[in-house]
Amino acid sequence: MNPPALDGLRVLDLTRLLPGPLATWMMAELGADVIKVEDPRVGDLTRHLPPMDQAGHGALFSFLNRSKRSLALDLKRKEGHDIFMRLVETCDLVVEGFRPGVMERLGLDYETLKQHKEDVILCSISGYGQTGPLKNRAGHDLNFQALAGLLSQQGPARQPPALSSVPVADVVGGTWQALAALFGALYQRERTGQGQWLDVAMCEGALSALVMPLADLALGKPIPARGRGPLTGALPAYGVFATADDGYLSVAAIEPKFFDNLMEVLDLEQHKGQAGLSGEAGQSLRADIAERLASKDLQHWVERLDGVETCCEPVVEVFDLPKQAQFAARGLFRPGPEGPRLASPLRLAGGLRPESEAPSLGQHSAALLKEMGLDESSIQDLAFLGILRLG
Repeated sequence: MNPPALDGLRVLDLTRLLPGPLATWMMAELGADVIKVEDPRVGDLTRHLPPMDQAGHGALFSFLNRSKRSLALDLKRKEGHDIFMRLVETCDLVVEGFRPGVMERLGLDYETLKQHKEDVILCSISGYGQTGPLKNRAGHDLNFQALAGLLSQQGPARQPPALSSVPVADVVGGTWQALAALFGALYQRERTGQGQWLDVAMCEGALSALVMPLADLALGKPIPARGRGPLTGALPAYGVFATADDGYLSVAAIEPKFFDNLMEVLDLEQHKGQAGLSGEAGQSLRADIAERLASKDLQHWVERLDGVETCCEPVVEVFDLPKQAQFAARGLFRPGPEGPRLASPLRLAGGLRPESEAPSLGQHSAALLKEMGLDESSIQDLAFLGILRLG
């Protein structure tokens, strides 16, 4: 069997919180040696964010930092900076999520890194990018969604924009954009031998989720108002409908064949051929669908729709996800010490590496420095001076 796809790749991970750690976790799952470099005093803030697991780590930290090694190193001290640069000589990628300018102040900017590793790839993940008038502005996912236009499209008509439980800009604009850029840069390096600096802006990456309204914009067409677009309320059989037991059914019967099948199941045959109905007539039809679905429990409709092509699925609660037959068949959840945990959805030849628990702060500091050739006495001296933390 082939080794995991990224076996032999070394990543220095300076990221914290969510977007960067999620990206580097996926790389670790694919076999990369991910060294999480943390401040020796507090480490990644998600270490301390409740709820806590049995090891005393925040649940989010434990989820995002499995299969990584922790090096607790003070990069502001010369000795810590020098150790990091020696590690750079052995690595392929450096991933960071500071505000623009921080890496330069630490003496870790791309040009400096290149002096130690000519073909190094640096990936910088920030809210608004390394250039432009907003580059230094503080922000979180909600702000990036707002500025990128996502919020303007979310929620019912004539209501304020709705909050998403998913940090779309962080994950779509940060994590997945960073992974795509990193894999592209690795491929380019294979062909040219050159590294590069990747400027990943979460706010810009979030724009890619707006492909439908942006396609209208590109043609000079009007953009549907919130709750008025084809996927936000205009189509009668595209939406979430309540059932008699306060369950919910997602209905996405857009194509005529799926719509007509649904009308048969709901005993609304008189509406066949009306999948694209809009305006007041479309809303009247939507009300008929809602009334019919509200007359029975969710399980009734799940059983009634089973085997019928209608593009309808129940709204599944998070705690029920590991029980879903589709996810179980594809091995999406692994047993953990306290509950099931998601495995990487990335599937490449060689499979995933055996998983290890998220590290304690500085757990691998001594081992990593010994790999670099430092003796035990030097390591203890660094720890005594507060430059290094030993886990």
